Amino acid sequence: MNLVVIAESEGKLAPPTSAVKQAILTTDAGALPDLSQSWAWAHTQFADQGLSPQAVGAQIRGRPGQFTSRIISPRVLAPSTSYLACLVPTFERGRLAGIGQAVPDDLDALTLSWTSPSSGSTQLPVYFFWRFQTGTVGSFRQLARLVHPVPLPADIGRRKMDVHAPGLNLRAASTATPPTLDVEGALQSLQAFQAGPSPWSQGDQSAWVAALKQFLNTPTVTVGGTPIKVVAPPLYGRWYAAETKLDTPRPPGSNPPWFYQLNSDPRARVGGGLGTVVIQNNQQALLASGWQQVGEIRAINMRLKIAQLGREIATRVFERHIVTGTADTFWTLTGRMHAFGTCGGLTMCQRFDASPVGRSE
Repeated sequence: MNLVVIAESEGKLAPPTSAVKQAILTTDAGALPDLSQSWAWAHTQFADQGLSPQAVGAQIRGRPGQFTSRIISPRVLAPSTSYLACLVPTFERGRLAGIGQAVPDDLDALTLSWTSPSSGSTQLPVYFFWRFQTGTVGSFRQLARLVHPVPLPADIGRRKMDVHAPGLNLRAASTATPPTLDVEGALQSLQAFQAGPSPWSQGDQSAWVAALKQFLNTPTVTVGGTPIKVVAPPLYGRWYAAETKLDTPRPPGSNPPWFYQLNSDPRARVGGGLGTVVIQNNQQALLASGWQQVGEIRAINMRLKIAQLGREIATRVFERHIVTGTADTFWTLTGRMHAFGTCGGLTMCQRFDASPVGRSE
C-alpha cells in the first residue's frame, strides 16, 4: 500500500459502484510520488524487547499489537490548500484488480502502479481516504524555521548575596570586596554557566573561613567564668562525612574536600540550607519511608543472627566432641548416621555387625 496526497484540484474521486467496490481516484501521474522510493516512506515499530533477525518471523506471527506500521507521504504541503489523502495499491496487479480490470497472467508481481516521472491520467482504487486543509503554514519545516532561540541573560539562575555583613558577629567579612557574591542555582543560562563562579579574593576568603571556623568549632564560651554552650549553624553533611568540626581538607587537615567546600563557602552553604528546609518540610514522609526500609533490614538482620548462632553452635559441637573427643565418643556421636553412611559397598551398621566390636555387643 502507498499513501498519496494530492490537491483537490489535481484529481477526482468517484464513489464505489455495484461493479467496483472501491472508490476510484483519477489523477495525473505527475502529481503522484516516485514509487521507486516508496521503501523510504514506511516505518515499522516493534513495541517490545528482544527483536532479532532470527526471531522476527515468529514475532510477527506471535502476540498481536507488538508491531505498528506507519505509511508516510513524501509530499511537501503548501499553506492554505485543500488536500485529498488516499491509500492506494503500490503494484499494478493490485491496481488492475481494484478498478475491476483483468490481471494478465504474465504481469510481473513487482510491476509498479505508476512510474515517475510520467504524465497522463491514471486510475487508482482507493481503500481509505480523508480530506484536510492546511493553515497559513504548510509544513513542519516551515514551522521549525519560525522557531528562533532567545538568549537568556546572564543573571538567570543566579542571585546576588550580601557577604559584606553576614551577621552573627562575623566581622572578618565586613571589608569584603566585592560586597556581594553570586549564588548559583541548579539551572542557569548559558551566559551564566560560561561566566563561571563569581570572583572571590583569596584574602577575603581566608578571613571569612578563619572567622567561620572559630564560630562553628567553639562548642562553649566562657562568660564571667561560666561556660555557656554556643548554638552555631550546622555543618552540612557532617553525618555522611563523620566530621564534627570545620577544618582544612586532607591533607593536612581532617575534612574531606567536598565537606570543606560545602561548609566554608557561603554560596554552597545556601544550597545546604535549602536542602535542610526540604528535609524539614517533608520529614514525616521521609521518616515513614526510613522506618519502612529499617523494618526490612531488621528482618534480614534477624535471619543473619539466627544463621550466625547456628554456625557458632555447630562449630562449638565440632571442637568439643569431634576435635578433642575420643574414638568411642566419635562413634557414639555419629551413631544415628551409621545406617546411611557406606564403606566399601556396605553401610556402617553392617560393618560394625561384621566386626569384633559388633560381635562383642
